[in-house]
Amino acid sequence: MRVPDGYAGALALTLAVEVPVYWGGLGLRGLAAGVVGNLVTHPLIFIVLPIPAIVGEPIAWLIEVVIAALFVCGERRFEDVLTIVLAANALSLIMGAVVRAF
Repeated sequence: MRVPDGYAGALALTLAVEVPVYWGGLGLRGLAAGVVGNLVTHPLIFIVLPIPAIVGEPIAWLIEVVIAALFVCGERRFEDVLTIVLAANALSLIMGAVVRAF
């Protein structure tokens, strides 16, 4: 497996964008879920299964939903977890596209 050029920057941007959304929407445990979820899904999508974003984002979202739900189990409604993780991933995808455009 080869680590793509710019991977560290892409991971840092993803964490910088997504983790505050998790934290704001799901609290302190959400913050932890955002970090853990992204440290699982980001290398999976970019390195292990280097697949296009149109395929990778839904996979990442589903995995991150499961991780976040486990972290905040009983503290938040599952629908809230779905929404927060979707918002974090959408914002991250948009910011990544903006950065790549410049």
